[in-house]
This record gives sequence, C-alpha cells and structure tokens, in this order.
Amino acid sequence: MVNWFRVAQRATDTRVWLKVAIIALLLLSEAFIGMAGRGILPLPLPPTALMLAPLALCLAAIFLLRLELGIAVTMLAFLFPLTVFSYASFSFGVMPFLVLLLFALYLARAVVKERRFALSAPGSLPLLLLAGVSLASVAYAYAVQDPRVPHGREWSQGHWWIGYQAMGIFLFAYTWAIYIVAANGLRSKGWLWAVYACALLVCAWVVIVPLPGYLATFRGLGQLLAGERLLESASGTAAMILALLSLALLLYVRRPAVRLAAGLLLALSLLNLVLSYFLNTWLGFLAGATVLLLRRSKRTFLIWLVALLLLAALGAELFMLIYQDRFSDPNQGDTLRLEIWRDTLRVWQKRPLLGVGNANLAAYYLTYGTGRRPAWVLMGKAHPHNTYLGILAENGLLGLACVLWLIAAFVRALWRGMDGVADEGLQGLAAGALAVFVAGATTAFFASGLLPIYSSGGAGAGNLDGMAFTWILYGLGVAATRVGRWTSA
Repeated sequence: MVNWFRVAQRATDTRVWLKVAIIALLLLSEAFIGMAGRGILPLPLPPTALMLAPLALCLAAIFLLRLELGIAVTMLAFLFPLTVFSYASFSFGVMPFLVLLLFALYLARAVVKERRFALSAPGSLPLLLLAGVSLASVAYAYAVQDPRVPHGREWSQGHWWIGYQAMGIFLFAYTWAIYIVAANGLRSKGWLWAVYACALLVCAWVVIVPLPGYLATFRGLGQLLAGERLLESASGTAAMILALLSLALLLYVRRPAVRLAAGLLLALSLLNLVLSYFLNTWLGFLAGATVLLLRRSKRTFLIWLVALLLLAALGAELFMLIYQDRFSDPNQGDTLRLEIWRDTLRVWQKRPLLGVGNANLAAYYLTYGTGRRPAWVLMGKAHPHNTYLGILAENGLLGLACVLWLIAAFVRALWRGMDGVADEGLQGLAAGALAVFVAGATTAFFASGLLPIYSSGGAGAGNLDGMAFTWILYGLGVAATRVGRWTSA
C-alpha cells in the first residue's frame, strides 16, 4: 500500500518550487486577510474563519516539510494581521496552536528518529522552574486567603477566577516550549539564516508601515518635550529589535550586498526609534548595541562609549528639559509609573517568598494600593510596567531568583559559546540574538519585556505573540553557537 504521507515528504525535500509555493500561499493569504481587515477588500467569511487559511498552510509546512521550515513559516505568520506585537492577536490568532504543534512535532521526531530527548538550552531549567514557582504561588494564594482582598467576580479579573491564574502558569511553560524547539530544532546553517531573514522581514514590516504617518504628523522638538506618542509601542519595539539584528549583520558579515541592505534597515529602524519616542526602546537599543560592540571589538566599544558621553554632554540641556516636562506634572505617565512601582512593592511585602499568585495583582491593588488613581490608571496598574516587579509581586523572591538565574545563564552561555564558532556569519546570528535578549531584559525595567507575565490587565496575553517571536530569536542564537561548533569541528 502506498504511503502518501512519505511520498509527500520526499517530494517536498527534493522540489524547491513546492516549498516556495507554500510560503507564497501563506504570504498571499496573510496579505488578503490584512487588506480585508483594513476594508480594502470585502470579507467573504468572518475574521476568525479567515485565520484558518494561514493556519492550514502552516500545518502543511510543519507536517509535510521539515521542522526547520515549520519554524521559519511560523515566523512569517507574524506578518500582516498577526504582526509580532499585535495586542489583539491572542484571542483569534493561531500562534499558540502553532507553537504547541511545533513542540509536539519536535518531541515526536526526537522519539521516533533519534530515540532521545534534547531539551537543553541555556536558562531552560530556571525558566521551567519559574512555571513551577508560579503554580506554587497560585496554590498558596488559594490555601492561605487574605480576607481583605476582594474575590469572586467582584473584580472582573479577580482573586478566584482560576482561568486567569492558569493562564499565567501556561505563559511561562509556553515560552519554555518555543525556546526549546528553536534552540534544539534548528540544526543547519541554511535554516538559521532563513529564520533570521524571516525575523528581519517581520520587524521591517512593523517598522516601515507607520513611518509615513510619523513623518506627516511630526511637529518637531515640542512634540517630544510634551511626551506625545504617535502610535502604540509596537512599532518602537520592533524598531529596537530590527536595529540590533541589522547592526549585527553590519559588524559580522562582509558581503557588500548584505551590508548595504543591513545599513538601510538600520537607518530606517533608527528613524522609527527617534520619531516614535519611547524611552524604554531607546535604552534597550543602547544596551543591546553596547553588548554587540563590546563583543566584537574593545576598540569599537571604546569609540561607542566616547560617542555616548559626548552626546550626553552636548544634549544635557535637552535631556533635562525632557526630564522636567515628563516628571513635573503629577498626571504625567512617567510620574504615575513610579507610584505604580511603589504600590507593587507594597503588595509584594504581603507575601515575600511566593508572592500573591499570577493574575492576582489587580485585586491586591484594590486593597493595598494608594487608591488615588482614575479608572484607566487602575487598569494600567494591573500590569506594573516593570516585569521584574510584576514577577516579584506575583511569584515572590523565588520567582525573581529564577528570572535572574535565567538571564545570567543565557548571557554567559551565548557570550562564551561564540568563542567556539569560526564562521563569522554564525557569530553574527548569535550576537544579534544576545543583543535582543539584553535589550529585552533592559526594557523589562519599564514595560512588559523579556517574559510574558500575566497580570490581570491582560498585558501578558496581549503580548503573547511578541514574546513567542523574541524567544524564537533567542533559540536561534543558541542554535547558531551549536551549529557553528559542529561545522568548526
């Protein structure tokens, strides 16, 4: 009897046109959904039903083709309506399903073909332990109740709605799964570059699309001093990532065509960073670029450091004006953020070791917060705009220790792992991933970065796709160091 599944697999392994056709169909379907969502084309089906088209194509890529192509196509699926930082994509998007299917396929391949599991990656143990700590913190919150905290449905996303607590635990495990798949599933130099190219393409889309609007409405320095922001932070975050990925290409790849394209992408992303004016993405880019330059050349790093000091000296007066404007008004967002952090620490002190439990932060704010905020601030307070403080409050000192362990393990492994890689291109892939990781760890001080914490405002779930995107990149960096060692040997 003919095994049509194996026939299809063999055909896709040898026929490049079939792989190209599947990717082209994916992009066409995503483009159609994007245009339909903007009203350019009529909607023949409900939006949720239309999502089945790219999902079906991704499934074809995953099950009929190689795991590596499945990862690349999953990265491409962030385009158009499923952009990397779409805050509405979790409810209707396909990304959680694709990630779990990729993980299942990876485990199946490990069992059937290799007879062993490879679930190792730098920081994977503390990341998995973080899911266990979050489970323990939720269980402790139920076992030892705080009588002052509202529960039931008195608070719409409150203390006893188990679905939200379970979602917080799932997000850590989900992050671990996609990281493991990317770190262990990408095993060839060609596929590493393919996934890197997909990441550049997605970020370039998110960065370039709003630029005409930025330039059309930009009113000069007064707008920056007023702290006005032209769009949501999605574009600025994508610009930060694109700038670091393209800078890594400029530093490590010598081909003129690649360097020209990388330089253009770097210029566009820096323009977006300046116009979108998000302080956390500026700081993230500076931190990531510092790591890139320090890793590449101490002399280049010293030049960069001197340039930053000169910029700080020349722009000191401007920076002081911006600082005074953003912190002098008690209703300005940055001032309120400082008060939110203070309230978060007040909540953490109630349960220092394990925290108050995932998604319970908003309910505790109602009891132990200052109560001076309008309704929209209370909604914002559901996410403390600081990932580390959020994990500290919801998962305690044990949760924060896991996060710090994760950061130290990843940075140490990538920094040292590049020493054993002779190929400068693969060094550049690993360095770009390391820079994005450091940038994410930096922005996490001011926003929802690095890890998808699920405070009761939905900030974790709304940023789920963005976290999947970045953790594929982190796994890509790990895979680059491994493939580089294999090829060097």
